[in-house]
Amino acid sequence: MSDEHSLTNEVGRAAALAWEQILGLKLEPSLATRAPENGEVRWTALVGLAGPRSVALTVVCSDLMARRATGVMFDMEPAAANSGEISDALGELVNIVGGQTKMLLGETCKVGFPTVVEGCDYQVTVPDARPIVRLFFQCEGEPVEVTLLHAKPFDFTLTASGEATVSPREDVCES
Repeated sequence: MSDEHSLTNEVGRAAALAWEQILGLKLEPSLATRAPENGEVRWTALVGLAGPRSVALTVVCSDLMARRATGVMFDMEPAAANSGEISDALGELVNIVGGQTKMLLGETCKVGFPTVVEGCDYQVTVPDARPIVRLFFQCEGEPVEVTLLHAKPFDFTLTASGEATVSPREDVCES
């Protein structure tokens, strides 16, 4: 992987480009995102990139931002968007940013299927992963957070007797 500063800039550029080209909206860098208020709905879209390094990319946004994005993508009133349409729109956005990130990594890897979560009080966890890039944006006054997580890869071995072992690989760069 390239150094963290360069990777941070490029992931930010990929997210801003997706928002601008697909939605016609501008992502403005922000120092931090505001925490959701009690009972406030937010959306998280996640896609995994599997290859020599295991990474996952998440995009988190408010319900209002998710509806605006869906309205633009499907040429509809944002308030009329249902959960399925919002999931499709955010899944597409995270796939686009994930595809750009895949190219940045310069490695052979596969982009997985997106997962989209909606709710008021939840946590999305990628086991054994740590954030290597975390970016905060504002779009039309609404918070958007983009995070790239790196998971330590594991070797899985199945013996002839059916015994399975899982061990962390130490030969892969941590950054």
